[in-house]
Amino acid sequence: MNYRLLLVCFFIFNMNLDCNEDCETKIRDLVNKWEHYDGEEFQPLSLKLSNSLLECDSIFFKIFQNKDEAYKEWISSLQGGTFTVYDFENSNDSIAQRKKLISLKNEMIKKCKKLNNNKSYNRESKILLKFLRKIKIRYID
Repeated sequence: MNYRLLLVCFFIFNMNLDCNEDCETKIRDLVNKWEHYDGEEFQPLSLKLSNSLLECDSIFFKIFQNKDEAYKEWISSLQGGTFTVYDFENSNDSIAQRKKLISLKNEMIKKCKKLNNNKSYNRESKILLKFLRKIKIRYID
């Protein structure tokens, strides 16, 4: 038996478990903050939640399954919280920010499409996908 291969597989498996635990802890903390945020935390929290979907999609939806009200509030906040650029002074910065947000939106759509066939999370992913398709990147200066 190839013990090196076995050792490498064991190491990779344990890294995945640690990554999943880290992701789950991070997302649970973000969702908890989302449920109790004050006004100034709104946009950064919305953006962090959006990015956490890209990092750990199934964990993201698993956590939000039990937080239906928070999930609906987060989705309804996406336009203003994640996909709106505020106070841009430099047009080069606004172009770069717009490109980042377009990329974020496209990646979120890909993750939702991937999970549409997953019976555990297809309801949540379909709700988000429907909303993401309607979102436009906005600018407020």
